[in-house]
Amino acid sequence: MISSISTRSMARLGAATLLFSFVAACGSSDQAADSVEQASDVAEQSADEADQAASALSEALRENGLESIASAVQDIDVAALADSEEFTFFAPNDAAFQTLDAEQMADLLSDDGRLEATLRNHVVSERIDAEALAGVTSVETVGGMTLPVAVEGDTITVGDATVVESDVAIDDGTVHVVDGLFVEE
Repeated sequence: MISSISTRSMARLGAATLLFSFVAACGSSDQAADSVEQASDVAEQSADEADQAASALSEALRENGLESIASAVQDIDVAALADSEEFTFFAPNDAAFQTLDAEQMADLLSDDGRLEATLRNHVVSERIDAEALAGVTSVETVGGMTLPVAVEGDTITVGDATVVESDVAIDDGTVHVVDGLFVEE
């Protein structure tokens, strides 16, 4: 099940749970206050790290001329979606988003759950460079889609999209720019 809770919200929820546990377990109010402060610091650090990861990916995408997807992922930690330390992100180029009409685009960007589901269809929970991608017949996305991979000459096709730029390096993974969106019909 896909949740529309942001990484920052999840960190705060975790901190609240820790706070409750600490307060319940502590015998004195001084111990409880210290525990509350420590849990709050941990939650804020986790939230800051998630924001930095989302910001770094968004910046890398913008540097490669991918404004639409950069805007979509600026508040989402794609590595957290992958639930993996390394991942591959098939980033739709701006032309891919232009295949949507204005209403479809507004619906996608205004619904965090739908946006996350779509992004999950573009993420594989392992780092796959172009050379390795050319050697497989399909990839399984974290959204549960199995996307066929085909190679013809120098052209790699994933699903119904062509890889138009490959091996864009980011901290936790690899980005391949594709000219299509992977959405469930």
